Amino acid sequence: MRSNTDIENTMKAHGDAVWRDLLTAYNGEAITYDGIGNPTNYRGWGMTWQGGRQLSSMQKEMDTLNLLYERQREQYQVARQNVQIINKRCHELKLQIAALRQMSSAPADPELKAHIDEAEKAAQLYDASRNTGNEVLDVVLTEKSLLCESRRIQLNAVTDGSCLSFFEASDLYALFANMLDHAIESAVKVPEPERRCIDLLVCTRQSFVVVNVISPDRPAESADTRAAHYAVKVTNRIVQKYKGTLTTESQNGFFAVKIIFPQGK
Repeated sequence: MRSNTDIENTMKAHGDAVWRDLLTAYNGEAITYDGIGNPTNYRGWGMTWQGGRQLSSMQKEMDTLNLLYERQREQYQVARQNVQIINKRCHELKLQIAALRQMSSAPADPELKAHIDEAEKAAQLYDASRNTGNEVLDVVLTEKSLLCESRRIQLNAVTDGSCLSFFEASDLYALFANMLDHAIESAVKVPEPERRCIDLLVCTRQSFVVVNVISPDRPAESADTRAAHYAVKVTNRIVQKYKGTLTTESQNGFFAVKIIFPQGK
């Protein structure tokens, strides 16, 4: 029977050619160091040092990420309430339009009919509610669909939200909101309207949950803002929390993000 010490030792790796006792990995996660042996990166967290051995910036970055994470928790509740209000108002507007159609005399006044048709089209525009099988994903897609419509971006979503039930609501909202916001910011920079499209796929394959987001690639000279930088870190943090893997690929003018999660983990 293996002891706790034996198990812990198998989780460690010492592979530095100069400092043979330097811990270079723990539990499969690589650890990098600066020239004097200070760790600079572990599990996606960057660390900077001053005065030789004084840690200066990791805590600040963690505080910023935690603050952003908490704000997105609050944002989910606000977005959920907003979507409920929009859906309610759209339903009421549709009932009023149906009543107007019944009240209009025959033969219908062409001008009145045009106004009614215009109102109905407006109601359909804002009735962007989704039914994916997951309330949180419904909220995200409804919110981002309206944003895409306002920016003339086509959002195509094939989603089985029922396979995402193992997520905490705030984590699920932050994950998809961050990914879609990044995709929208990329798409809006494309001058050709026909290329302003985003494809989202959520499905299960064997015992894994697969999430794919494909959007136009950003121009090489277009740098992410600091907020976008932290949003990416929050996304990575959530992926790690649920034992997932995230890969990206840039090809033929498009940028793809692929995440795989063990189902139900």
